[in-house]
Amino acid sequence: MQNLISQFSPYSCALDCFAHYSRERGNQINTEDILKTHRDICWNNGAFHTYGAIDGGRLKALAQRFLFSASDFSPKDEAEIKKELDDGVGVFILASNYRGNNHCMRAVGVVGNEVEILIPAFPYGLRSNATLSDIVNSWGGAFIKIK
Repeated sequence: MQNLISQFSPYSCALDCFAHYSRERGNQINTEDILKTHRDICWNNGAFHTYGAIDGGRLKALAQRFLFSASDFSPKDEAEIKKELDDGVGVFILASNYRGNNHCMRAVGVVGNEVEILIPAFPYGLRSNATLSDIVNSWGGAFIKIK
């Protein structure tokens, strides 16, 4: 079972997810390091209060800096997500309406017909399950895969 993802700041969920995945792959990186050393990616159009809030394009650019490949991913079913996870791919969910907000989270497994998800939260992360249909249709979820 994977560790939960603690959220470093109110806007760092994508960075937190990336640091979590990156550590699983042997990189000794944390969100604070990313915020300090990758300012050009973390800077959100000059809005200091949202420093670290990155979109999918910036998440892919960050992954590429760490020599990962990153691309958009449109799974047709939960089995396709499971296959990617079994191959060691990081599956990131960018939701535009998770509890009324934008939020990034990680798919980490498939249980029956539901995706097991790690959700960054402060001070401790959450674990939840949701169907692919709920992720896409209710949460406005889009997927990025990183390997």
